[in-house]
Amino acid sequence: MMDSPLWVTSMIMLPLIGAILIFIFGRYSERVLVPLVIIAMSISLWKLFLQVWTNGVQSYPIANWSIPLGVELYVDGLSIAMLIMTFIISVFVSLYAFKYFSWFQEQTNWSVPIPDKNTKALGQTKNNKENQIVIIEATESLPSNYVETVTVTTKRDPQAFPKGQANFLFWPLWLLLWSGLNALFLSSNLFSFYVTLEILTLASVPMIVLNNTVLALNAAMRYLFIAVFASMVYLLAIAFLYGVVGSLDIQSLALELRSGATIWMAIFLIFIALTIKSGILPFWLTSTIANAPIPVAILLVALVIKAAFYILLRVWFEVFPNEILGLVSQLVGLIAAVIIIWASWQALQQRQLIRLLAYATVAQAAYVLLIFPLANGITDSWSFDAWQAGIYLSISHAFILAALFMVAGHILYIVNSDFIHAMQGVGRISPLTLITFSIAGLCLIVLPSILVNPIWQSGQWWWLIVIIIGTLLTASYIFKVLMILFTKLDDPVKHEGNLGLSMILIPLLLSILTVGMGVFEGEISRVLAMESPFGEINRN
Repeated sequence: MMDSPLWVTSMIMLPLIGAILIFIFGRYSERVLVPLVIIAMSISLWKLFLQVWTNGVQSYPIANWSIPLGVELYVDGLSIAMLIMTFIISVFVSLYAFKYFSWFQEQTNWSVPIPDKNTKALGQTKNNKENQIVIIEATESLPSNYVETVTVTTKRDPQAFPKGQANFLFWPLWLLLWSGLNALFLSSNLFSFYVTLEILTLASVPMIVLNNTVLALNAAMRYLFIAVFASMVYLLAIAFLYGVVGSLDIQSLALELRSGATIWMAIFLIFIALTIKSGILPFWLTSTIANAPIPVAILLVALVIKAAFYILLRVWFEVFPNEILGLVSQLVGLIAAVIIIWASWQALQQRQLIRLLAYATVAQAAYVLLIFPLANGITDSWSFDAWQAGIYLSISHAFILAALFMVAGHILYIVNSDFIHAMQGVGRISPLTLITFSIAGLCLIVLPSILVNPIWQSGQWWWLIVIIIGTLLTASYIFKVLMILFTKLDDPVKHEGNLGLSMILIPLLLSILTVGMGVFEGEISRVLAMESPFGEINRN
């Protein structure tokens, strides 16, 4: 049964219209338009959810062109789950960003450890009529024997964005990104996936450079080149599929595809393209996250990389023939295992909090890839459990990582430093910050355990070793930070200004929401079961 297309189209058009209006009306209009978009989106999402919950899967042909000539918007349980995740993250990020840009826009003071004579550092001094600009860019790995710590003040460059311009530019770009994400989650065509992925890239790159530093520009250009390369690889893969079937609709491909050399090549290219898009390979995401503004980093780790995972999930389980993916799935699991251990170990070695969380993001994204060998057997009873656990894991990671990056933003404001050793005693100054980091960190540690039951049922015990090693490494770097935050100092950390209770409560509520997801596990399972590739198993 197909209901009115009003609500599904409004999920795409409302943020897009909001972005256009902010561009038209200029600065300060976001204070009115962003809340209006959020309110309207909440109504549309609720109406769409009720349609799917009551009447089942919905499909809406665009311009009344039927498949295979046309494309359609498609809503099932997985789509609804991703739309709800995106909406929740969007609300919290928007609330956080309003405060963030008002505090961090004018001037940034960083306490930077001066390395010893054996460590290379790049220093640059620029004089003008008003002040002296000093920039210190240290290498990623700094020695433990620092000589002293100085405060480096970075004033605004006259040729940079005008005062407040970065704040203004963030909002239309963010709403454009939100519109692209919703369009991607509502697509059912491989070429539509390609178009929406490009929208995400075009919206993300300008937001990364809002920090207005050379490092941010380099990170944004690296992001752009790698993302475009991945898009070209993906486009080549769907060209192969179109040559075989003559359609790029997911349902048509699922009915027509058979094993063959072309299909194997398409599988390989799509996997490479989407793992690059998700930041898992070739580990480029860490530098981008470390140099982006905190709200932008949250969007990248919580939403943008989830888009690539969503497409991979759709294609892997709903398009490619299951009988040819057995060995390939085990290979994917092996790649995931290597990334989990390597990225977790790298996170443990970091001396900067943002880089630690960036490597943690890569490791947590790799956990989700373990569902591919676990859920490979479509006819096996544990397959739906593994598939559902992977989606639950992905959504929970979005909430947790968003909360952790928000806490990192608080700490940067308190101590004016990204270095972990400079954060001693912060938990005693701001107990809620310590509580929030503790809740989110503990969730990050225990979440992979939801894969234990599918692993045990499937008899693939070797993945338990990966889970155990990864969990121990995660606990190590989380407690490493917690110990520093809780350390008592004779000379307490000093900071200027009022941190703002709202900036502390936003990630705390997000962390509590992650814990509370367990209460609604039954409802989440019912939503995901709608038109899932394991629907028949779930009903038995």
